[in-house]
Amino acid sequence: MLFPIEKQNLSKCKFSSAFGERVHPITKKKDMHRGIDIAVPQGTPLVAIEDGEITINKVNNGGPTVGFGYYLVIKYKNGLHSVYAHLRELSKQKIGSKVTKGQIVAYSGNTGSSTGPHLHFEIHEGGLLFKSQVKNKDTAVDPLKYYPQLKGMLGKYLTNINFDKGADNMPDNQIVEFKEKWQENLFYDTIENLKKKGALLNTEEWLNKYKNKKLTVSELGLLALVMADRD
Repeated sequence: MLFPIEKQNLSKCKFSSAFGERVHPITKKKDMHRGIDIAVPQGTPLVAIEDGEITINKVNNGGPTVGFGYYLVIKYKNGLHSVYAHLRELSKQKIGSKVTKGQIVAYSGNTGSSTGPHLHFEIHEGGLLFKSQVKNKDTAVDPLKYYPQLKGMLGKYLTNINFDKGADNMPDNQIVEFKEKWQENLFYDTIENLKKKGALLNTEEWLNKYKNKKLTVSELGLLALVMADRD
């Protein structure tokens, strides 16, 4: 499954907010964030993650999608739905149009309730329910289920990540080995920042794991959850 942003544009992007409960950046109240946010320059092309059909293409005017600005929904052959919000403008694709995997379907923007240019991206399983429509089970799921590459700490910086199915995705038990010095420096800086914030107490244990080549990808993912931006 492709990521909604093309590979050549990933170096311009940053994983800025995770799925889950957070303090809303505008209302300052606790809120369920039902997707992920990718900080991205306005006008960045966005693509279909699989073959599918456009089901919604509009600007929100209140109701269940309040805050979305211009937004687009695609239903895929595998039963999933994806939501692209805060777009620059309406998609040129009409409702009912068939789209193919990798096809440009919209452009990122800063419309609706937004503190800066970004893509709010949701994946839904078993139907499509917007926030105010949820009564029991929600259809929105954590997109990281489909993009496990973002579980790694450096997934926050999207350079050199390939999201297509069948790519060289690291298994959870693979030992972490940074290929470039800046990546290792980022790891050390992150550990130090977490220590200062009191979010990580056993910092020496984590550092020793890495130095002794015992730190696994899944363990790095746990650190990513600690450091994810939620405010």
